[in-house]
Amino acid sequence: MGEPDAQHAMVVAAVYSVLIESLPLYTSTVTTLEKHWDLDLAQVECLGIRPSPTDIVNVFASAECAERFGDRLVQVPGFFSYNRLPCVCASCECCQFRWSEDCICANKVWRIDLDPKLSRRGLIVPQRDLRGLIERLWIYRHTGDRRPFPLMIRREPIAA
Repeated sequence: MGEPDAQHAMVVAAVYSVLIESLPLYTSTVTTLEKHWDLDLAQVECLGIRPSPTDIVNVFASAECAERFGDRLVQVPGFFSYNRLPCVCASCECCQFRWSEDCICANKVWRIDLDPKLSRRGLIVPQRDLRGLIERLWIYRHTGDRRPFPLMIRREPIAA
């Protein structure tokens, strides 16, 4: 592995680790994993398994990653950013889109590209390399999912 590849792998591992730390682990998730995967709380925590986030949790966990890593998130599969427009802050009538430090509308927002519907039963399971660094996040739609998919940016099909 070349130096740029090694640096990229370290960024991905660091971001995914912060993401996993930022996602809450619910008792219901642990109970489900005990029942279906025969894992106890200590094993779930050690493996870093987390429930797929709701929209709100997604925003907070992504914000934590953005605060620590900034625009390096663009290198990490599954993250995307956008600017908050149209403006929705309380003072928009006053600011008239002349953004100031107090206006949140000009801030870039980072998100994890996951369907919020997955938060009902979905799971995020880290895949680690031989050093224990997270190299990929697998998304399970439910505990019985036999075809999990890796976290990545979804691509919209091109209209014919």
